[in-house]
Amino acid sequence: MRWGICLALPFLAWACTKSSPTGIATRLKVIKAAPTCQGPTGQVFVFLQPDCPLSQDQTRTLADLAEDPRWRDFCFTGVFPGSLYQRAELEAFMLRYPCPYRLLWDPDLELARALGASVVPEVFVLNGQGDVMYQGAIDDWAIREGSKRQQPKEAYLKNALFALQRGEKPQPSKTEAVGCLLE
Repeated sequence: MRWGICLALPFLAWACTKSSPTGIATRLKVIKAAPTCQGPTGQVFVFLQPDCPLSQDQTRTLADLAEDPRWRDFCFTGVFPGSLYQRAELEAFMLRYPCPYRLLWDPDLELARALGASVVPEVFVLNGQGDVMYQGAIDDWAIREGSKRQQPKEAYLKNALFALQRGEKPQPSKTEAVGCLLE
């Protein structure tokens, strides 16, 4: 009995790693590589679609956050979910919009399902252990699809990163992302 448990534990650990968001991300197709992350604080996954206006509009905000030295301990990753797009469309998006972070293609929606993504852009912040600490909108700039504020009032993603750096749980830990339906 003990031998069976001892033999099963490494397999279970491997299986958990392969089905975790981080494990899934290592298997996805890389559209653009990025420098290796410097620290274990966490990961930021943001789901994007090349033809979604809100994905396009939020790229500057995401680029500013990804390039800010305060967040060097976070790995930023853009994820293109679904198989409706050709690789050339994804590469064109990358060239037209600022994406100073890793870009992955999730054609089978594996990572999207694991995290529960439903719209783009939608962001997920994971701590160093791989737990989702924040899910939702980047900020409150978009009120609803087709309606935006002049300037965002709440910087949800930035606030979540600050909280995690301080060792706190982000508040709010979940917001409603506004955007295009994930296809």
